[in-house]
Amino acid sequence: MFGKLFNENGMSAEAIEKHVNNGISGSLHCLSLNSITIGMDEITEKNYEEFYLRLSMYESCFGAFRYTANEDKTPVFWSIDEIKEFIGIRFYSDRITKAQFNKRITDRLREEAVRGLNHFKAEVA
Repeated sequence: MFGKLFNENGMSAEAIEKHVNNGISGSLHCLSLNSITIGMDEITEKNYEEFYLRLSMYESCFGAFRYTANEDKTPVFWSIDEIKEFIGIRFYSDRITKAQFNKRITDRLREEAVRGLNHFKAEVA
């Protein structure tokens, strides 16, 4: 499974259980999938800010990864404090460099812009 969590030499089983028992297992699962999107396979003391920055950049461009469960589905953006809570967790995802991530974002923005341009052209034709 993509984004599968593991805690070998990382976050303790007790810490993971604490998050699950506090009702944020959905956030933990979401974060594991987000790790694929941003190309980072762990959250550490050294990289949690970069992890947050990549999530924030992606969400700023394309919208939140999470939404409230109520009927209005309000976007919920990741906070730096939430990311810090997960220091020590590791994911099964590929690692990419900052440059590769930035290219991924730029390519996706261009795709969105081209899609919008093509839609506009079709409307006026």
